[in-house]
Amino acid sequence: MKLIRIIISIVVLSAPVSLFALESIPVDASFDNKTIGTFMEYLEDKDKLLTIDTVKQNREWSASNRDSFNFGFTKSVYWYRFAIDNKSAGPLELLFELTYPLLNYVDFYVPVKGRYEVIKTGNRYAFYQRPIEDKNIIFQLKEGPGTHAYYMRIETTGSMNFMPNLMSQNAYLKRNQTQMPIIWIYYGLMMIMVVYNFIIFIASRDRAYVFYVLFIAVYILFQMTLNGYSFQYLWPNSTWWGANSLPFFMCMTILFCGIFVWDIVDMRKNFKIMHKICVFGVMVPSLIWAVASLIVPYATAIRIATALIGVTASILHVMGWIALFRGSRPARFITIGFVCLVSGVVVYVLKSFGVLPEMFITEWGIQIGSALVVISLSLGLSDKINVMRKELQVLLAEQRENEKTARERAGYLEGIVGTATGLTGEFIHVSEQLQDITNRFSDLAMEQASTSEEMSSTFEELSAAVETIYQSTITQKGEGEKSKHLVDELNVAQKDLIQESQKVEESIKRIMSSATTTGDSLRQMADTMNIINTGGAEINKFIAMIDDISDRINLLSLNAAIEAARAGDYGRGFAVVADEIGKLAQATSDNSKEIGKQISKIISDIEAGARIVTGTKESTDVIFKMVNAIGSGVNAVREMMLKQNQALEMVIHEAGVIDAMSKDIVTSTNEQKNSMTVTQKTIDRLAEMAMEISHSNSQIIDFSKVIHEKALQLDGVIRKQA
Repeated sequence: MKLIRIIISIVVLSAPVSLFALESIPVDASFDNKTIGTFMEYLEDKDKLLTIDTVKQNREWSASNRDSFNFGFTKSVYWYRFAIDNKSAGPLELLFELTYPLLNYVDFYVPVKGRYEVIKTGNRYAFYQRPIEDKNIIFQLKEGPGTHAYYMRIETTGSMNFMPNLMSQNAYLKRNQTQMPIIWIYYGLMMIMVVYNFIIFIASRDRAYVFYVLFIAVYILFQMTLNGYSFQYLWPNSTWWGANSLPFFMCMTILFCGIFVWDIVDMRKNFKIMHKICVFGVMVPSLIWAVASLIVPYATAIRIATALIGVTASILHVMGWIALFRGSRPARFITIGFVCLVSGVVVYVLKSFGVLPEMFITEWGIQIGSALVVISLSLGLSDKINVMRKELQVLLAEQRENEKTARERAGYLEGIVGTATGLTGEFIHVSEQLQDITNRFSDLAMEQASTSEEMSSTFEELSAAVETIYQSTITQKGEGEKSKHLVDELNVAQKDLIQESQKVEESIKRIMSSATTTGDSLRQMADTMNIINTGGAEINKFIAMIDDISDRINLLSLNAAIEAARAGDYGRGFAVVADEIGKLAQATSDNSKEIGKQISKIISDIEAGARIVTGTKESTDVIFKMVNAIGSGVNAVREMMLKQNQALEMVIHEAGVIDAMSKDIVTSTNEQKNSMTVTQKTIDRLAEMAMEISHSNSQIIDFSKVIHEKALQLDGVIRKQA
């Protein structure tokens, strides 16, 4: 007993002076557990240069007045110390716990035989290196009676935030037996929701369930990482990932939460402005920083991720309330879930600051709130299914009604199809007959065009003959004038007939020559008039043929109009064309009749001219006889002067008659020429009309082909439907 007192005295005397200011924690065999924050002191090492030897002599220690330490995100190293006063008679086995598992480097100094041994741990070390394998950082203390001082150095790039607890082993086991079932019930519930909603997704193929499953899965990883369970059970040897994954899971949680809210509320359709805010204010920044958090230093990543979570969560919460006030049904469940989560966090924080007492609700407020979020959102999806089911029932009722209406319409349509099938057959038959008619009409039009060309050629020849007659008549007129002049000269020269007998004889010769020429011209004129008369008869035949063709065209037009009337609305266009063809045929008939009248008049004029020519020829024969008589009686001219005077008077009279007749022939021939010109124009117009008829008939043929093709297509469609 004296030896123990001596050892205690040595330890007390050798301890630093500053240690006597530290209030020790009294423990004995009945000790259970205690939060010792108010029994600890801390020292900030900004330059990270202090060692265990220097901090023991340092007098700048600061006492803590809180149960927990929270220095936030700091680059400084913090030293902590506390003392335990074992008032029992023997050694006690105690456990010292730091409740924040994300501390990087924790060096715990334990007094051993007058010196300090260090135990290094933290999430930068493999999990198996921890003194006690627990999600939190726990050190085992086994000291004898008396006061024992402990030092601890903590360096971390995250938050310097933890609560120090001192407990007995029985208290530790009791806590685990109480907490672990609740923890695993919580995570089991979350996993059940994941599996359940994934099965619903497989059945419904609704993408909202995928986003919901991803949100729950990532949130589970976030909670396990924050609480240290992921480092304990999922990746105990992956120190880098265990120390740097928290910002990633934080950003991914808010990302999938935003996607789920965006999809279930249908912001793109119902809330255009909130859609853009959610995409560019929540989803895009969360995704970008989730990737960047694995690249940038952890201190920067966790700070920005924490700020981003606060801002984006607030945005989602506000948008949930806005959607709720605007009548969005899913927003009710989203808002209830967020309220439950916020309430759980608030209750836990108030418990941590001692405002609320420690009880089940305050201890597990965050877990209860997150579980209620998951359940509320799941109820929102279930409500969506119920709404879809009701809508589906309405759609099924409408579908039954539509099926009934469709069956009625199908019966009616079958009747229409049957009628259309019959009409299509008749329509095809009519189109085939129409095509045959148009083919015959085309042949007649071509025949009419050919006949018009032949008539045009004949009239060109007739015009040339009339032109020749006109020129001959002009020549005859000139010769008549010459004859009259000669007779005048003869009348003047008869007084000197005796003296000028030789001249008379020469004049008689000239008269004989002119008479011969006149006789030839008269014979040619007679032949030409006969030819013209024959051509007029041929023209009458052509005109009769044109009348016959016009009658046939009128008949075909009438038949086409009848067929078009049978075709109904489809034959209206063809009826118009048939009517135009009938009008054209009537015009052709009228023109041919007019041409017949002109030709008849020309023939009458030609016959009159022929009679005049015959008379002229007879007169010329008389002149021949008289000239012969004058030639044979040249020697008896003197004796027959009286007779010659009489004969000259007769010649003068006949010359006047011939001159008048020549003028009449010139006039009649000129009129005949003009009539032939008009006839030629009429024939040319008839040829043009025949070409127009042929062109119109080609169009009719094309229309008939189109009608036939459409009828065949309609018949094919009806047969397919049948």
